[in-house]
Amino acid sequence: MATVDRIHGIREVKENLSRYIRQARSEPVIITNHGKFSAILFDVSDKNPEDILLFTSKKFQNAIKYDRRKNVTAAALLKRY
Repeated sequence: MATVDRIHGIREVKENLSRYIRQARSEPVIITNHGKFSAILFDVSDKNPEDILLFTSKKFQNAIKYDRRKNVTAAALLKRY
């Protein structure tokens, strides 16, 4: 379970974005909107840009889900997506 010091409202994060970017360097920051989890701010400074794009791609996530449901070859998976 997330600790309270990692959970912040969207308005507070917006007003203090630099502070929360610094905090995200050591641990992900969970952003809420009207009390519901809405987003996560995490450090990507040491990540490869291509990895970030894949990680955040709905198309890629759908391909992973498809692959987990079906045992297909990588070539078939790439052909489909």
